Amino acid sequence: MKSRQLLIDAHNLMHKHPQIKKTLRQDHLLAMREICRYVSDWCVAQNRRASLIFDGVPQIIPGTYARLKVRFSRERTADEVIIAMLSDEGASQNWSVVTDDTEIRQKAFFYGVDVIRCDPFLGSLKNKIVPGSAGAKQPPKKKKAPVSVKDPGELADPRGLEADVDLFMRLFKERK
Repeated sequence: MKSRQLLIDAHNLMHKHPQIKKTLRQDHLLAMREICRYVSDWCVAQNRRASLIFDGVPQIIPGTYARLKVRFSRERTADEVIIAMLSDEGASQNWSVVTDDTEIRQKAFFYGVDVIRCDPFLGSLKNKIVPGSAGAKQPPKKKKAPVSVKDPGELADPRGLEADVDLFMRLFKERK
């Protein structure tokens, strides 16, 4: 039997993780990268796939992560995107949703999709991640390849954009 992919309410999960919540107040981009790294490391360790759904447009691209799709809700809220995905035919066989949001949990129940609350999921992140992978100092990166985006809401291969993001952030701060 094929294991279900995780559909994760990204900001909801970020606010439940103590270190990421603290980072979120100081540097939103860094907090996004951290949650992506934690979830990606868990996915690799568990041989699972997941989609992190963030609110808004992809003004930043957090990086490339194994077994993890990073999506942005664009004009809608992340909650609306998640609920729409839960209503798709076959969602109960394809997805388990990670959230503490009441409306999403109620819709998931209605559509027969399994719900995992954030605290138990975070507990499994801490217990199952390969030691030293997330949050550890990363080795120097090799030359980065260009990105191609298939679906504007999905980042297909965002390698090489950290420098672009840093430039964007610097220019944005200078403009203030």
